[in-house]
Amino acid sequence: VAPITSLSSTLNHIVSQSRTSGQDLTEAQLQSLQEGLDAIQHRSAGLMTFTEAYRSLTRVPLPHIKPVEGLLYFQRIASLFKPTLIQSNIQFHMELPQEAFTLHIDPDLMEQALINLLKNAKEAVEANTGIIRLTVKQPSLLEEKLGSFQISITDNGGGIPEEIQENIFIPFYTTKSSGSGVGLSLVKQIVQAHKGEIGFTANQSKGTTEFTIKLAGRV
Repeated sequence: VAPITSLSSTLNHIVSQSRTSGQDLTEAQLQSLQEGLDAIQHRSAGLMTFTEAYRSLTRVPLPHIKPVEGLLYFQRIASLFKPTLIQSNIQFHMELPQEAFTLHIDPDLMEQALINLLKNAKEAVEANTGIIRLTVKQPSLLEEKLGSFQISITDNGGGIPEEIQENIFIPFYTTKSSGSGVGLSLVKQIVQAHKGEIGFTANQSKGTTEFTIKLAGRV
């Protein structure tokens, strides 16, 4: 809900500025509005579907796998999350394959997993010096049957202390005063429901943490 709230506020600010100045919206502003509203629409629908399913179950619902156009999918996620990072002066970088690619996923469930990881990264980094990077690597054509898509989210938030690393995916385990301990556990369940894998590397000396999701070309 937080990305939706933040993005709505940003779009409202664009319209308010136009009304105050008495000038029509520019083409760039109209495009921002369209992209933002599209992201809100898809995320709201996905959130409603997910919430209804999760409320009545004690585990993540089985994914409904379908082909998803990758570039548009990740651009939509970036549109949702970037406003909250910009407000905190956190840099966000996204590296996608240059050519078109297709993921075979449940788009709503996987979006929830990625937002949980991005939210976790945001909470780990410091404003002004924080950097979050989302990277997608796809298998080559020769490796497509054996290879896998890799989605990595990296932050420079200080790393994860070694003494708690083995606990971070345990349901309801948290070191945050206001945390529920559900976020990373939910991510793992969603990835496993896609027959994928999730792991992480944490380097406290360099102050970085990287979560990597591996998904088969087809599930």
